[in-house]
Amino acid sequence: MITQSSKKSSNSKRLSEALKALKKLQDKHHGVIESIDLTKLERTLLLETGFIRLVMKGWYICSNPSDHDGDSTAWYANYWAFMSGYLAKRFGKR
Repeated sequence: MITQSSKKSSNSKRLSEALKALKKLQDKHHGVIESIDLTKLERTLLLETGFIRLVMKGWYICSNPSDHDGDSTAWYANYWAFMSGYLAKRFGKR
């Protein structure tokens, strides 16, 4: 039988692993994440906890979990990095 504390421990471990993956992507892509860079479980956990936000289908930016819906701080902080990463992936380096 799975106890409540073992469930919490398991969820904490999964979130910890997802945050480690996010940190690697932050360092590599300056806070711009393409959906293929994360597993579905990591992406779901990070979205639900507010560590990433959807910008457009398949593309995310890092965000602060304490931000409220409609808060544009994460977007303005990541705008140029997002545009650079998205456009380079979409159209290639020119």
